[in-house]
Amino acid sequence: MKLFFDMSSVLWTGLLAGKDAEGVEVQHGSRKVTVNTCAYGYENVVNSMNAAIKEFNCVPMDVVMVFEGRDSKKRRTLIDTSYKANREGDKDSRPPEAYVQFNLLKDLIKDTYRNLGAIAVSQAFVEGDDVLGWLAFNSEEDCVVVTNDNDLAVLNGTNEYGATCRVRINGELGKNKYGEFDVKLVSLYKGLVGDSSDNVKGCPGFGPAAWMQLNIAYGDDGCFELEQLINEGKRDEIASIAKDNNCKLLNKIVDQWDAVRKSLRLTTLHPEWVNTIKQQLVWEPGMVRKLTDDERLKPWRAASRLVTADKFDDALVFLKSKIDESPFFTIDFETSTSPESDDWLEARGKKGVDVIGSRIVSMGLSFGSNNQYGFYIPVEHANTDNCTLDQLAQFIEAIPQDKFIVAQNAAGFELPVAYNTYAERWKDNGWRGFIPNMVDTRIAATFWDENQPSHGLKQLTKLLFQYEQATYAQTTQKSAVMGELKGGQRIKTYDVEGVEWETREYKMHELTAKEVTAYGLDDVYTAGALWNFFKLFMQLDHTYDAFKRLEQKPMYLSALAYVQGIEVDMERLKLLEAEDMKLSDECWGKVEAFLIEKGWEGVTCPVFEELNPANIKQVVEIILGMELKTMVRTVSKLAVLVSELEHDDAASLAKFIEEDRIDLVNAWVKRVYTGKPNFNVGSPNQIAKLMYEVIGAPVRLRNKATDAMKAKGVREGNPRTDDGAIEMAVKMGDVKGREAEVLEALLTMKSCNTRNSLYWSSYPTMIQWKTGRLHPEVQQSGTNTRRFTGSTPNIMQMQGDEGGVRSVIKDGNRLIGSLDQSSQEVRLMAELSQDPGLLSCYLGDNLRDTHSLVAHRIAKVTYEEFMVMRKSENKEVATKANSIRQISKQVFFGYLFGSAAPKTAETLGISVEEAQGYIDAIEKAFPGIKTYQEASSNMAETQGWVPILGGTKRHLAELVNSDDKWTASKALRQAGNARIQGAAANQIKTVMSDIWDSDLLENSSFRWVFPCHDEIVVSTDKKDTVEVIQRLHQMMVKPFMTTLPSESSIGVGRSYGFLKEMPEESFKGGRFDREMLQKTVDSLFA
Repeated sequence: MKLFFDMSSVLWTGLLAGKDAEGVEVQHGSRKVTVNTCAYGYENVVNSMNAAIKEFNCVPMDVVMVFEGRDSKKRRTLIDTSYKANREGDKDSRPPEAYVQFNLLKDLIKDTYRNLGAIAVSQAFVEGDDVLGWLAFNSEEDCVVVTNDNDLAVLNGTNEYGATCRVRINGELGKNKYGEFDVKLVSLYKGLVGDSSDNVKGCPGFGPAAWMQLNIAYGDDGCFELEQLINEGKRDEIASIAKDNNCKLLNKIVDQWDAVRKSLRLTTLHPEWVNTIKQQLVWEPGMVRKLTDDERLKPWRAASRLVTADKFDDALVFLKSKIDESPFFTIDFETSTSPESDDWLEARGKKGVDVIGSRIVSMGLSFGSNNQYGFYIPVEHANTDNCTLDQLAQFIEAIPQDKFIVAQNAAGFELPVAYNTYAERWKDNGWRGFIPNMVDTRIAATFWDENQPSHGLKQLTKLLFQYEQATYAQTTQKSAVMGELKGGQRIKTYDVEGVEWETREYKMHELTAKEVTAYGLDDVYTAGALWNFFKLFMQLDHTYDAFKRLEQKPMYLSALAYVQGIEVDMERLKLLEAEDMKLSDECWGKVEAFLIEKGWEGVTCPVFEELNPANIKQVVEIILGMELKTMVRTVSKLAVLVSELEHDDAASLAKFIEEDRIDLVNAWVKRVYTGKPNFNVGSPNQIAKLMYEVIGAPVRLRNKATDAMKAKGVREGNPRTDDGAIEMAVKMGDVKGREAEVLEALLTMKSCNTRNSLYWSSYPTMIQWKTGRLHPEVQQSGTNTRRFTGSTPNIMQMQGDEGGVRSVIKDGNRLIGSLDQSSQEVRLMAELSQDPGLLSCYLGDNLRDTHSLVAHRIAKVTYEEFMVMRKSENKEVATKANSIRQISKQVFFGYLFGSAAPKTAETLGISVEEAQGYIDAIEKAFPGIKTYQEASSNMAETQGWVPILGGTKRHLAELVNSDDKWTASKALRQAGNARIQGAAANQIKTVMSDIWDSDLLENSSFRWVFPCHDEIVVSTDKKDTVEVIQRLHQMMVKPFMTTLPSESSIGVGRSYGFLKEMPEESFKGGRFDREMLQKTVDSLFA
C-alpha cells in the first residue's frame, strides 16, 4: 500500500493547531494573531504523519509527500483571477510571518522523512490536489490519500488499474462531510454551492439545501449526468430538462451558466494537467539514513551492524524474524582478486574489476519493513573474526524466493560472482545455481530515464538523493609518513613540510571489516532506495509488469553466458591477423610508391639550417622515432625535455641541441634517414593533403564548423577525411586510375588497422587468465531504446563477413547455431504503420518483395515486369535490376532510421538527386510509413513519450523540450524509429525469457552464447542440434505482433563465422524441415 500525503494540508494543520507558548504575536489587518513556530509545527506534523503511517501498517518508504509546486494556483487563476485571493484580514488569510514558519517547517519535514526513505513530489503551476488526483488515478497499488481537505473525498474508489484508493480526512476514512451522496459528486457540489475559503463563487442562490433538493430529485446518477452536461457545455439541454420538469434549481444553473461552469472547473481535480510534456513532475526520492535523533522516528532509521562469526547465530535469527515484514532485500558484495588478475588487467591496459577472477570478501545486506537494517558480513577481511562462506550463504538462503533481492548491476557482478562461489551448492535451487529472484536497479533506471548519460550507482545517488557516496579509492587508500604504513601497494609519494609521505592502496581483504563496513553498507541502502523509487515510477508509468516480464530472465541468461565464457580459436585468429598484415603491406606498397613519386614529406632527407623549435621536433622524430609534445619555444628548455625522453640516444641529441651543433645533427639525420614517406594512415591532416592537394579530389563532404569557426564567420568546417569521404571520391568518379587505386588501398589499410585494434591485438589480451576463455560483457538495456550493448570485447561490433572475425568464435566440437529474426525491423514497421504495401509483403498467398516494390518505380516498369527482369537470362538486364533493388534496400533502411537524401547519398556514394529519387519512390510505394512517422513525432511532441510493443515506453519529453533546436528536432524525427528499435529489443528479450523458462538448459546440451541485435547465438552437441534448434525456432516465431507473423532464419556451423544457412522456404509459415537440418548437421561433421 502507498500513502499519499497532502503536505500543504498536513503542514498547515500541524502549524496552526493550538497555541505555541513560544509563538510570536503579530498584527494582521485589524487583528492580532499568534504565529506558531516551526518547531511547534514539527511536533504536531510528525505525530500526525506517524499516526497515519502506523494506522495502515506502513513505513516511510511507502510514503509519497505531495508538496505544492511553484506558482501552484496559476492554472486556476487563469480560469478566475480571484481564485484564493482572500483579502487582508479575512479569517482564512495568514500573516507573512506564518508563511516564513511554514516554509521552514516544509523543508524540515521533507528532509526528515526523505532521510527515512519517503519520496517527495511536486509540479509547478498545478495544485497539490491535482497531483494527488493523478497519483490516485495512476497508482497500481492500493493507496490512501492522507489529508485534512474534504474536497479530496472525490478520490475514494477503484481506478482503471484495479487499485483501491481511500481518502483519510482528519483521521477518518471515506467520510463525506457535505452529505449523504456519492463522494464522486463533491466537485459538482462545491461547483454549485461554492467555497468561500477558496473564493469559488458557485451558483448564486444555490446553497447546501438546494443541493440536497437537487440530489433527492434526480439521485446520484442524475447528478452525474448533470455534471457531464455542464462540462460538455450543453446549456440548452439542461434548459430543456428544466423546462420539462419545471425545475427551478436547474433554471438557476442555466441562468448563472458562466459562473457555474467556471466554478466547476475550479473545484474539479485536473490530473490531465499533471506530468505533461511541458510540465513534468519533480521527484525527490529519499533513502534511509541514520540522521534523525527523534525517538518517534528511530525505529525507521538506518541501523547498521557488523556481523562477525561470534554474532552469526543471533544475526541469522534476527534476519529470519524480519523476513515477513521485509518487502525486498538488497545485497552488495565486496571482493578481492589475485596478483594474476592485476597482471591480466594491466596487460589489457584497462582499469576495472576482474569479475570472473573475483572472490567474495564480504556482503552487505539490507532488509526490514523500511529497509532499515543493514548487516555487513565479512568472510575474508584482515584482522577480523570472519564468518565462513557457508554462513554467508545461509543469509541468502533464508530469503524467500518469492521476494526480490535487489542489487545495482546484479547482471554484471553479484550474479556471476555468487555463481562462481555457490553454483554447486545451489544447483537445485530452481534458479540454476544463481541467487534467486534478483532485480537490477541499473536496468530499472532505464525505465525511469533512459536518456541519462550514466546509470551508475554513484551518479544516480548524487542526482536523485543529492548524496555523495564515498569512493573505492577513499576507502582503500591510506596516507601516512613514510614507513608507518604496512602492506598494500605504494601508489604515490609526496613531501609535506619537508617530511616524506606516501599513499598506499589496499585490496579489500587487506583491510579490516570495521574499515569497510560503512562503505559496504552504503551501496545496499542506496540501491534499496533506488529500487523503492524506480518501482513506484514504473507502476505510475504502467511499465512495471513489462520490466518484470522482459528484463529479469534475460539478465539471468546473460549472466550464465558470462560466467561460462566463449572459446576463441587462437590459431584461426593468428591466421586472420597474418592475412591482414600481408594485405596491409601490399596496400602500403601501392601507397608508398605513389607518395615517393609525388615527393611526399620524408622522401628527401632534410638539411636543417637552424635548430628552431619546429626543426628540433622534426629532428627528434627522425633520430629517436619519438614525438616531442610540448608548447615550449626556448631551445635550451627544449634540450632539457629531449634529455628526459626514454631513449638511449636522448642525452647525446640533447647535448648537440644545447650546443647548437647543427653540423652533427645533420650528419646524424643523414645517417639514420630512411627515405620513406612520412605518412600516418590515422592522420586526418595527412589524408586531407593526399586527397585534396596531391590527388586533387573535389571537396564533397565537410565537417561541421566548430564554434571558433562560426565566431569568425566560417560556415563550413574542414574537408572530411573519413572512410565515407574517401569512398565517395571513388564511387563518384572524382578520382580514377592509379589515384583511385591508391585511395582504395588506403581504405583497405584503414580497415586492417581497425580489425587489428578491435580483434587481433585485443582479443588475446581479453582471454581470462583463469578460464582461458573470452567473457564478453553484454549490457542489457544499454541504449536509450533498451537494446543490448557489448564490451570487452564488443561482440555486437563483430564484422559479419564469412570467414572473418566471427570464425574465431567456436565451442569445442559442438555446433554453433544462429537464429535471426527475418526482416524484423521492416515487419515491425509494417505492423506499426499498417501500410497496405508493406503488409502485402508478409500477409496473403502472393507475397511481394519489399524492395522490388520500390525498385520497379526507379526502373519505370510495373512490379511484375521488374520481377521478370531480375530473373532474366540476359545477365546485363538481371544485373541492372538487382543493382537497383540493392540500392533500394539500402536507401529503405536508411529511410527507416530517418536518413535524408544528403546523408543517404553520402553513405551510398550516389548523387543527392538520385538518393531523393529513391526516397520519393519509397514514399509512393509505402505512404503509410510517412504517416506513421508523423504520428509518432506528434505523440512525442504532445505527450512526451511513445509506446513500444511489449509494454514499454520511450521517454522523449526532456529532449523534445530542449533549448537546442537540433536536439529537439532529432528527438521528434527519431520517435518512430525508437518504437521499432525498442520493440525489436523487447521481442528478443521475450525469446530469452522463454528460453530461461524452458527445460533446454537441463534436458539438452544447449548453451546460450549471446544475443546480437535481432539474432540469438547458441551452441549444442551434434546429437541435440535438430531438437534444440526446432524448439528455439518455435520461440523465435511465436506471435509478438498483432497483425503479422514473425519468421526466423537458421544457420548452423562449426564456428560462428562459417554458418550454413537453411533455405528460408523450408522453415517458414510454421514449417520446419527436420530432415534437411539433420543432413546439414551431418555434413558439417563429414
